[in-house]
Amino acid sequence: MSVKKISSVLEFEFLSDEYFDKCIAEKRPFTFSGFAHHLGFTHASSLLKYRKEDGYEEYHDAANQSALRIEAFTEEQLYNKGVN
Repeated sequence: MSVKKISSVLEFEFLSDEYFDKCIAEKRPFTFSGFAHHLGFTHASSLLKYRKEDGYEEYHDAANQSALRIEAFTEEQLYNKGVN
């Protein structure tokens, strides 16, 4: 599986912000596959390298923050169904 190497944590954070801003502007949900695609990965599981694997430690916090934002969005959507 091919994993695009993002050159820095700053680039990762920039691409993350860009993805979330684009989703908000286009009224699209946050998804792991959409996020991975935006980062230029060929598979959503490539995010796991940036979240957990050795050699990617400098990215762990930024990648986990982005993943947490996607998870929180998904949970909120589930809990808000039927509310109102």
